[in-house]
Amino acid sequence: MAGYCVYAFCALGLAGFVPRPRAGGHPWLGARLFTGFSLIPVFLFLVHIIAGVGLLAAAYALVALAAWQVGQVDRTVVDLATRTFQGLHSRLIRIPPDAARIRAMRGNELPPHPRVALIDQEWPVDAWAIANYYAIGTQYGGPPKDFTVIDRVRWATPAGDERSDVLSDDVLGVLGGADLVWPLGLEDRLRAALAPYIADPECRRRPEAHFLLPKTGARLSFACLPK
Repeated sequence: MAGYCVYAFCALGLAGFVPRPRAGGHPWLGARLFTGFSLIPVFLFLVHIIAGVGLLAAAYALVALAAWQVGQVDRTVVDLATRTFQGLHSRLIRIPPDAARIRAMRGNELPPHPRVALIDQEWPVDAWAIANYYAIGTQYGGPPKDFTVIDRVRWATPAGDERSDVLSDDVLGVLGGADLVWPLGLEDRLRAALAPYIADPECRRRPEAHFLLPKTGARLSFACLPK
């Protein structure tokens, strides 16, 4: 009701703009009346319109912000439960399918409880921890681990060493004593050091795409299984 009263007051005020003839002169040459009575309601009218539009815009903004906040809360809950919106560590992408493949090879290419030598020079600590997690037994009443990941070792000699392209006896002992070698990330020096022990040219070029099965004999060698 107050709004309608303001509009009526404005209408009355606008009447003050009606031209009045000047005495003794031409009827349409009179000056317009521009009094405070006519200015105040016009000002109130404009304030009322602006305020109304502002309140409406604020209401829309409030609704939009509330909807955005609800979406953010939902996204946070989903992310905490499933990590859907988090960037995954590269080893969390590569290790699970490899671990499933190793588990499937048990009793066939591998013994029932194989010892696995993991090679990862890019993320050695993270990869070892993640691989150990995915080695946990999946069968109720079965062993704690479906396979054992051999403790971390230094796979290559320090840079600048004259034997940097040769595997040390310790490393050869670890690889030869494992049931499976699991390459994930190799530096060029270690790739070159492994090459003489691998007959398959593709496996020699990209050992990370294969599992290596040690073959002991007069000389250590590796058979390759694509991942």
